[in-house]
Amino acid sequence: MNTVSLLEKTQQTIETHDLCSKIHDSIIVGVSGGVDSIVLTLLLQSLGYSIAIAHCNFNLRDAESDEDEMFVRDFAKKHQIPLFVQHFNTVEYAQQNGISIEMAARDLRYSWFHELCDSESCTKIAIAHNQNDTIETFFIHLFRTTGLKGLCGIPIKNQRVIRPLLEISRQEIEAYAQKHAIAYRHDSTNSQNIYIRNRIRNQLLPLCADIQENSIRGIYSSMQIIQDSYALYKTAVDKQIKEITSIQNDTLIIEKKELLAHKNAKTLLFEIMHPYGFHADVIMQLFEALSKQSGKQFKSKQYSAIIDRDFIFVEERKTAEIIKIEIPDFSTNYTCTTPFGTLQFEVLEHYDMSDQSDYIVFFDKDELQFPLYVRTWREGDNFIPFGMNGRKKVSDLLIDKKTPIHKKNAVLVVESNDSIIWVVGHRRSHDAKIANSTKHIVRVRYSPQ
Repeated sequence: MNTVSLLEKTQQTIETHDLCSKIHDSIIVGVSGGVDSIVLTLLLQSLGYSIAIAHCNFNLRDAESDEDEMFVRDFAKKHQIPLFVQHFNTVEYAQQNGISIEMAARDLRYSWFHELCDSESCTKIAIAHNQNDTIETFFIHLFRTTGLKGLCGIPIKNQRVIRPLLEISRQEIEAYAQKHAIAYRHDSTNSQNIYIRNRIRNQLLPLCADIQENSIRGIYSSMQIIQDSYALYKTAVDKQIKEITSIQNDTLIIEKKELLAHKNAKTLLFEIMHPYGFHADVIMQLFEALSKQSGKQFKSKQYSAIIDRDFIFVEERKTAEIIKIEIPDFSTNYTCTTPFGTLQFEVLEHYDMSDQSDYIVFFDKDELQFPLYVRTWREGDNFIPFGMNGRKKVSDLLIDKKTPIHKKNAVLVVESNDSIIWVVGHRRSHDAKIANSTKHIVRVRYSPQ
């Protein structure tokens, strides 16, 4: 392929997919020093785009990493392209976050690219993924059960990230570099079949080529059909998801009955849960548990899914907060702020009993023993509910009230003299109740977040 043809093909890809503009965009190009990123940089420069180079030194290959950096520095200087270099402790980041080295490098790279884009007032981030890369990703996703979306491969653009070489094969890029004597770095780990991507690249794809001539082109064409099909599929699925889900206070709520009534319930559940990081096997376990006892929890890295009586609640994983706040004696009013809501204590001369509710209660102030305490409830807590003679466990009260499992950690109690006088938002106790002899009335109003 001659120079003009490759330039034209790259420009055609840019125009067809509206990737960037010579007039309006400044582009950060991720350059490792390998053939793909070096060729991409030279093509964009030749086409007249405003570019700068960003190089990541992940410190993973000892001297090789430093040699890559020096090569990129020399390359940028030779071609008079602005250069930015960042060093990362990739191994430490991977260990701290419990992820693979590959994933750590990816997270660090893209995070820095976006920061750089903002700080340098750039508008696009160009990545040198090629046709072979997206096919490799197709097989990785196929093996990992990522659904139809995963089989679409790498997107040619994702917000400000663009991939101008995605429709060009690795062989074309290497041939172009060889013809024009373009120097580039070789990553020695690419030949080591220790990563699944390398094994696909070095073993599976050559086997495909042996089985069927032009197999790479055929697979890529099939992926484009899948992408078009997925667009239609997603439109239909999103409409059905909207009918059985809602979001309240950052919690996704799925209606169990409507989900199970759907003829493709498993697929629908997969499409709902997979974007929240739940793997296919966990989603299937969740589905099988829907017809069993409620209360079961499933977790992804960032989210928890809790099966309740009529709903599935999906929310961000948080460590349960245990609080205990002292309330000193007060003559007029006092405000107690908690992570879950605010309690307003106010001394009154008169009150209207009709105002009392789950969120507003009245006490005889002289019957209270200060300091009071506001705390999160715990297993074993019990009290004597107003209007009853016997004691009742707070856990049983929450069951009776059908409190969603994911909301139980936010339930507060108010204590006086080590006795619960109010399960906040649910039931007050018989203690310190208003009588004809009451002289000082305390109204407590709770405003949940």
